Amino acid sequence: MNFVVIRSPINRFISIYKYLCFFAKSCGIHAKNFTRMVEQFDLMLRTGQEFEGEVQFPGFYVRDHMKPQSWDCEFHKHLNEYRVINYEKNLREQWEAIFLEAGISKEITKKV
Repeated sequence: MNFVVIRSPINRFISIYKYLCFFAKSCGIHAKNFTRMVEQFDLMLRTGQEFEGEVQFPGFYVRDHMKPQSWDCEFHKHLNEYRVINYEKNLREQWEAIFLEAGISKEITKKV
């Protein structure tokens, strides 16, 4: 059984921005300027350009953390092979349904 967990692009971007710029301190000199960071993220994804200034993690780490993971696996060609789990909607219930469909007992499912 294949499944994929999806998340709202806006929520994902905000989460990535907070993690990379404030926790990991890897956004360079524009970390506190949200508009400039959006431009920096866009440049990094489109061209691979590194952030300006000192960063804690190398560019490939930031880029790989930001990009949609579906870019790595030709997801669009295999979408019909996946069960989609929406991260923002009843996540627990969706996991339980997947586990039960895979033949995992309710007792074990409740422990996860």
